[in-house]
Amino acid sequence: MIPSSKQLADVITYSRALLIPLVIWLGLTKGQDSLPIVVGLMIYNWTADSLDGPLARKNPTGNQSWIGQRDQEIDMLISASVLGYLVLTGLIPWPVAIVYLLIWLLYFYRNGVSRFTGILFQAPIFGWLILMALKESPQVGLWILGWIILAIVLTWPKSPKSLSPISSLTCGLYSTARMVRWDKNPHSATPNPQSPPSIDNLGTRNNLREL
Repeated sequence: MIPSSKQLADVITYSRALLIPLVIWLGLTKGQDSLPIVVGLMIYNWTADSLDGPLARKNPTGNQSWIGQRDQEIDMLISASVLGYLVLTGLIPWPVAIVYLLIWLLYFYRNGVSRFTGILFQAPIFGWLILMALKESPQVGLWILGWIILAIVLTWPKSPKSLSPISSLTCGLYSTARMVRWDKNPHSATPNPQSPPSIDNLGTRNNLREL
Protein backbone atom coordinates (compact mmCIF):
# COMPACT_ATOMS: atom_id res chain seq x y z
CA MET A 1 0.00 0.00 0.00
CA ILE A 2 1.40 3.37 -1.05
CA PRO A 3 1.35 5.89 1.82
CA SER A 4 -0.56 9.11 1.27
CA SER A 5 1.16 12.47 1.08
CA LYS A 6 -0.20 13.26 4.55
CA GLN A 7 1.33 10.09 5.99
CA LEU A 8 4.67 10.87 4.36
CA ALA A 9 4.53 14.39 5.80
CA ASP A 10 3.85 12.99 9.27
CA VAL A 11 6.77 10.53 9.03
CA ILE A 12 9.07 13.39 8.02
CA THR A 13 7.84 15.54 10.90
CA TYR A 14 8.32 12.71 13.40
CA SER A 15 11.85 12.16 12.10
CA ARG A 16 12.55 15.84 12.69
CA ALA A 17 11.24 15.58 16.25
CA LEU A 18 13.76 12.80 16.94
CA LEU A 19 16.55 15.31 16.28
CA ILE A 20 15.74 17.13 19.54
CA PRO A 21 17.09 14.47 21.95
CA LEU A 22 19.78 13.44 19.45
CA VAL A 23 21.32 16.92 19.30
CA ILE A 24 21.34 17.18 23.09
CA TRP A 25 22.91 13.71 23.38
CA LEU A 26 25.66 14.71 20.94
CA GLY A 27 26.41 17.79 23.05
CA LEU A 28 26.59 15.72 26.22
CA THR A 29 28.69 12.85 24.90
CA LYS A 30 30.67 14.02 21.87
CA GLY A 31 31.35 17.69 22.54
CA GLN A 32 32.61 20.05 19.85
CA ASP A 33 33.87 17.15 17.76
CA SER A 34 30.26 16.46 16.80
CA LEU A 35 29.73 19.94 15.27
CA PRO A 36 29.88 18.60 11.67
CA ILE A 37 27.27 15.97 12.60
CA VAL A 38 24.96 18.58 14.13
CA VAL A 39 25.31 20.81 11.06
CA GLY A 40 24.47 17.82 8.87
CA LEU A 41 21.42 17.08 11.02
CA MET A 42 20.27 20.68 10.72
CA ILE A 43 20.65 20.59 6.95
CA TYR A 44 18.46 17.48 6.99
CA ASN A 45 15.99 19.26 9.30
CA TRP A 46 15.72 22.32 7.05
CA THR A 47 15.33 20.18 3.95
CA ALA A 48 12.67 18.01 5.61
CA ASP A 49 10.88 21.10 6.94
CA SER A 50 10.70 22.41 3.39
CA LEU A 51 9.02 19.18 2.27
CA ASP A 52 6.57 18.16 5.00
CA GLY A 53 4.39 21.28 4.66
CA PRO A 54 3.81 21.00 0.88
CA LEU A 55 3.19 17.25 1.22
CA ALA A 56 0.62 17.80 3.98
CA ARG A 57 -1.19 20.43 1.91
CA LYS A 58 -1.68 17.87 -0.89
CA ASN A 59 -4.02 15.94 1.42
CA PRO A 60 -7.45 16.19 -0.29
CA THR A 61 -9.37 16.14 3.02
CA GLY A 62 -7.49 19.12 4.42
CA ASN A 63 -7.39 17.51 7.86
CA GLN A 64 -4.26 17.90 9.96
CA SER A 65 -2.85 15.16 12.15
CA TRP A 66 -1.73 15.68 15.74
CA ILE A 67 1.92 15.96 14.70
CA GLY A 68 1.06 18.16 11.73
CA GLN A 69 -0.59 20.70 14.03
CA ARG A 70 2.63 20.96 16.05
CA ASP A 71 5.07 21.69 13.25
CA GLN A 72 6.02 25.11 14.62
CA GLU A 73 6.52 23.75 18.13
CA ILE A 74 8.91 21.16 16.71
CA ASP A 75 10.77 23.87 14.80
CA MET A 76 11.25 25.88 17.98
CA LEU A 77 12.21 22.87 20.11
CA ILE A 78 14.83 21.86 17.54
CA SER A 79 16.33 25.35 17.63
CA ALA A 80 16.25 25.23 21.45
CA SER A 81 18.12 21.90 21.33
CA VAL A 82 20.74 23.56 19.13
CA LEU A 83 21.06 26.30 21.72
CA GLY A 84 21.48 23.61 24.38
CA TYR A 85 24.14 21.94 22.24
CA LEU A 86 26.07 25.20 21.89
CA VAL A 87 25.99 25.65 25.66
CA LEU A 88 26.93 22.05 26.47
CA THR A 89 29.93 22.21 24.16
CA GLY A 90 31.10 25.57 25.48
CA LEU A 91 30.58 27.35 22.19
CA ILE A 92 28.46 30.04 23.84
CA PRO A 93 28.28 31.04 27.55
CA TRP A 94 25.38 29.48 29.44
CA PRO A 95 24.29 32.79 31.08
CA VAL A 96 23.68 34.25 27.60
CA ALA A 97 21.51 31.28 26.67
CA ILE A 98 19.56 31.41 29.94
CA VAL A 99 18.83 35.13 29.59
CA TYR A 100 17.88 34.69 25.95
CA LEU A 101 15.42 31.92 26.77
CA LEU A 102 13.93 33.78 29.76
CA ILE A 103 13.30 36.90 27.69
CA TRP A 104 11.55 34.91 24.98
CA LEU A 105 9.55 32.84 27.49
CA LEU A 106 8.31 36.04 29.11
CA TYR A 107 7.42 37.48 25.71
CA PHE A 108 5.55 34.33 24.64
CA TYR A 109 3.73 34.17 28.00
CA ARG A 110 2.48 37.73 27.58
CA ASN A 111 1.87 37.82 23.82
CA GLY A 112 1.56 34.25 22.63
CA VAL A 113 3.47 32.62 19.79
CA SER A 114 2.91 33.59 16.17
CA ARG A 115 4.57 32.23 13.06
CA PHE A 116 6.58 35.42 12.76
CA THR A 117 7.84 35.54 16.36
CA GLY A 118 8.60 31.82 16.21
CA ILE A 119 10.94 32.47 13.30
CA LEU A 120 12.54 35.39 15.14
CA PHE A 121 13.14 33.14 18.14
CA GLN A 122 15.02 30.66 15.98
CA ALA A 123 17.01 33.16 13.91
CA PRO A 124 19.74 34.18 16.40
CA ILE A 125 20.25 30.55 17.44
CA PHE A 126 20.92 29.50 13.88
CA GLY A 127 23.06 32.62 13.53
CA TRP A 128 25.20 31.42 16.46
CA LEU A 129 25.41 27.94 14.89
CA ILE A 130 26.57 29.37 11.56
CA LEU A 131 29.12 31.61 13.29
CA MET A 132 30.52 28.80 15.41
CA ALA A 133 30.69 26.48 12.41
CA LEU A 134 32.56 29.08 10.37
CA LYS A 135 34.97 29.70 13.26
CA GLU A 136 35.60 26.12 14.34
CA SER A 137 35.33 24.38 10.97
CA PRO A 138 34.98 26.77 8.02
CA GLN A 139 34.24 23.98 5.57
CA VAL A 140 31.32 22.85 7.73
CA GLY A 141 30.02 26.42 7.92
CA LEU A 142 30.12 26.58 4.14
CA TRP A 143 27.79 23.57 4.02
CA ILE A 144 25.06 25.75 5.52
CA LEU A 145 25.74 28.65 3.16
CA GLY A 146 25.73 26.25 0.22
CA TRP A 147 22.40 24.78 1.34
CA ILE A 148 20.83 28.23 1.57
CA ILE A 149 22.04 29.22 -1.91
CA LEU A 150 20.92 25.91 -3.44
CA ALA A 151 17.50 26.08 -1.76
CA ILE A 152 16.90 29.62 -2.99
CA VAL A 153 18.00 28.76 -6.55
CA LEU A 154 15.82 25.64 -6.72
CA THR A 155 12.72 27.33 -5.33
CA TRP A 156 13.01 30.82 -6.84
CA PRO A 157 10.92 32.99 -7.05
CA LYS A 158 8.86 31.46 -4.23
CA SER A 159 11.81 31.54 -1.82
CA PRO A 160 12.37 32.77 0.77
CA LYS A 161 8.75 33.77 1.31
CA SER A 162 7.40 30.23 0.98
CA LEU A 163 10.01 28.41 3.05
CA SER A 164 10.29 29.03 6.77
CA PRO A 165 13.75 27.39 7.03
CA ILE A 166 15.13 29.86 4.50
CA SER A 167 13.45 32.72 6.35
CA SER A 168 14.97 31.59 9.65
CA LEU A 169 18.41 31.15 8.12
CA THR A 170 18.25 34.49 6.32
CA CYS A 171 17.64 36.13 9.68
CA GLY A 172 20.32 33.88 11.14
CA LEU A 173 22.84 35.06 8.57
CA TYR A 174 22.02 38.64 9.48
CA SER A 175 22.66 37.82 13.14
CA THR A 176 25.94 36.16 12.17
CA ALA A 177 27.04 39.19 10.17
CA ARG A 178 26.33 41.47 13.12
CA MET A 179 28.29 39.26 15.52
CA VAL A 180 31.25 38.98 13.13
CA ARG A 181 31.27 42.75 12.62
CA TRP A 182 31.26 43.32 16.39
CA ASP A 183 34.01 40.70 16.85
CA LYS A 184 36.22 42.65 14.44
CA ASN A 185 35.35 46.00 16.02
CA PRO A 186 34.59 45.43 19.73
CA HIS A 187 34.53 49.19 20.38
CA SER A 188 31.38 49.55 18.32
CA ALA A 189 27.92 49.11 19.78
CA THR A 190 27.78 45.87 21.71
CA PRO A 191 25.44 43.33 20.10
CA ASN A 192 22.57 42.30 22.28
CA PRO A 193 22.12 38.51 22.17
CA GLN A 194 19.30 38.83 24.65
CA SER A 195 16.84 40.17 22.11
CA PRO A 196 15.95 39.16 18.55
CA PRO A 197 17.64 41.14 15.78
CA SER A 198 15.69 43.62 13.75
CA ILE A 199 15.31 42.37 10.20
CA ASP A 200 13.76 45.49 8.72
CA ASN A 201 16.86 46.07 6.60
CA LEU A 202 16.48 42.64 5.05
CA GLY A 203 13.11 43.61 3.64
CA THR A 204 11.66 40.28 4.76
CA ARG A 205 9.26 41.26 7.52
CA ASN A 206 6.24 41.42 5.23
CA ASN A 207 7.23 38.16 3.59
CA LEU A 208 7.52 36.40 6.93
CA ARG A 209 4.08 37.57 7.96
CA GLU A 210 2.66 35.70 4.98
CA LEU A 211 4.14 32.31 5.99
